[in-house]
Parts: sequence; structure tokens; C-alpha cells
Amino acid sequence: MTRRVTVLVVMAATTFLTLLAIAGHSPLTGHRILSVTTNHGLNSGDLLPLAAWAGVAACCVLLWREPR
Repeated sequence: MTRRVTVLVVMAATTFLTLLAIAGHSPLTGHRILSVTTNHGLNSGDLLPLAAWAGVAACCVLLWREPR
């Protein structure tokens, strides 16, 4: 598998897991920071998965641009 295919697979898996973490409901959800609708929004518990996703995305960009 080439490096770019690996980067795409890692990014897709990370995005899927981040969406699952954000969509889930747990006691650690925290208070709402941004409301999208009356029942949905961005909670303080969503910040850690989003930060992890951003870190993985930055690493994937660096790997994608790295010369062979």
C-alpha cells in the first residue's frame, strides 16, 4: 500500500471515530458551547475529539506533502 493510500485510510478512520465520539451521549458531555438546533450542538466534551482529529489531520497533511 502506498503512503498516500495509507494517509487516506488513516484520515477516513479518524474522521469516522471522531464523528462517533461527537455524536455520542455520555455523562462527560459537558455544557453546550454552540447550539445548532434546540437539541443539538457543540459541547465542551466534543473539544478533545476535535483537537485529536485536527492533530491527526495535520500529520496526514505533512505525510502527504513529504517527498518520496
